[in-house]
Amino acid sequence: MNKPLSISTLSFASWVTISLYVYLQGRSVGKINYFLLLQLFIGMLLIFLPIMIQTFLHVSFPDILSAFYQLFLILSIFLGTGLNFVNKIPHWDKGLHVLCGIFFSLLGYSIFTLFLDTTSPHSFWPYVLFGFCFSLTIGLLWEFWEFFCDCFFGMNLQQFNGIQKIPKIGQAALMDTMLDLLADFFGALLVVINTLIQCTHTKNYFVHFMLQR
Repeated sequence: MNKPLSISTLSFASWVTISLYVYLQGRSVGKINYFLLLQLFIGMLLIFLPIMIQTFLHVSFPDILSAFYQLFLILSIFLGTGLNFVNKIPHWDKGLHVLCGIFFSLLGYSIFTLFLDTTSPHSFWPYVLFGFCFSLTIGLLWEFWEFFCDCFFGMNLQQFNGIQKIPKIGQAALMDTMLDLLADFFGALLVVINTLIQCTHTKNYFVHFMLQR
């Protein structure tokens, strides 16, 4: 990632625009949502996380990972949370989980390059298995986090409450969590399929995911 700042430009512009919109909208109705602005501010800090890692740890991520990371921030925090697309647009959340499955699989490839020489004739299966399992593990940990927030902070991240906060019964209460995990699985599976195709046509395919020091 030679020019990490340029990759963050679109994300930062999105943060400025949406934060200003949320503030002005709240001011017009006399009720500014400071908690939402705080979430957007945290999102702004996350924009520059790759740059901070590169500066202090001297590790830079490949461009494809940086692009997916910034895209996820825009779609999740700025559009999904800031403009409430998660509730306004059907299946927006599931699309984010698919994107997460893709991103963390590719991140798994990058992590695995620290342990294997990408220029040596290793089989692609260790990369595929590690990336796939790493992605699903992150998805599982995220569901643990949602469960924790729902239990201790009275939130409804796992959508177990329906209209007027009436708890859902039976399989309906599990539907959101299971669909999230399936979306994570689907995203990771897409990466596996693409990797198998790419490895038949591209020599040293995993060089593209190397972490640079």
